[in-house]
Amino acid sequence: MGNLMRERFWIACVVVLFVAGCSKMEDYVVSERTAIERYLSGQKIYDRAEADDNPTGEVRRYYDYQNGVYKFTANESRLDRPEEIAEVGDSVTFYFLAYTFGSSPGSLFWTNRAYAIEQYMPNLNPAYWSTDPLRVKVGDGSILKGMENALPNSREGDSIAVFMTADLAYGKKQNGVVPAYTALMVVLSIEKITKNSSER
Repeated sequence: MGNLMRERFWIACVVVLFVAGCSKMEDYVVSERTAIERYLSGQKIYDRAEADDNPTGEVRRYYDYQNGVYKFTANESRLDRPEEIAEVGDSVTFYFLAYTFGSSPGSLFWTNRAYAIEQYMPNLNPAYWSTDPLRVKVGDGSILKGMENALPNSREGDSIAVFMTADLAYGKKQNGVVPAYTALMVVLSIEKITKNSSER
């Protein structure tokens, strides 16, 4: 009977730790969403889903809440934007700048932009960092979930700021200089979209 009690005790401990870990992540996500929405509001970037009639006629900028991420396309008003949009299964080639995010963008910690490495990360040896554009297949899981969730509906030439909560970034684990439970802002510059309709 003693072994059965010990086994039940350890199972109960594992369940408690799992629930506590989930609850902690949920708390962080709620707090991070609030900080992101407050930051976007402070920048006068409005939620497209909650857009009112805009009686003042002011020029407004909007973000979309898409697949759990906040996506602001800085140049969506351009008239020459291509018609084709990225979908799951397509290949997208892009440059990026990745920042930690608290109540505002923090430190740049990862990029494939040569100028940013030289200017903002002078202690890094650029020989060890790729400055080629990154090419991924949307939906293959090869990049951060938050980045991948922002790629559908993007177009060639788009400049997109993506705000993601920790659960869609590195989660509970520290990654290099990025602490655990950290929201991120990633700026994507979409260079090319290759349609792969036969692979969908």
